[in-house]
Amino acid sequence: MGGELDIKDLEVIWSELNKEEGVQWGVEDTVVLTDFPGHMKLQPKNYILVPQMSYKSNIRPRDDQFLLLMIAVLKDLETETNFANHIASLDWDKLQIWTSLDEHSTNERNSYLCNAVKICAEYRIDIKAFTGNKHA
Repeated sequence: MGGELDIKDLEVIWSELNKEEGVQWGVEDTVVLTDFPGHMKLQPKNYILVPQMSYKSNIRPRDDQFLLLMIAVLKDLETETNFANHIASLDWDKLQIWTSLDEHSTNERNSYLCNAVKICAEYRIDIKAFTGNKHA
């Protein structure tokens, strides 16, 4: 879909998937992780803005807090009927929730981290990662 300066239009992807596979996707069942807010202009509530991820991780995946947070976030979305509404209601489209030192955000992140660790243990998920969060 292009480089960092491109605005990403999920309508194009949804249309192609419908043509090729006969599957109708939309705001209710699509989530994109991105570290560039410019991508988000057309469907802003379908993106989770993440810290910049531009290197090969030297952190063990089970110690990468952002990776663990995303496991919990994606597991949480699994039961939602409208991803865009859920993302908007929890401010996941704002970078502050993942990087803030604010006590409220930190407590929320810690709650998600605990949930992710529980999920990984319950399903015996062996976490492997090729990129990581350089702010972790």
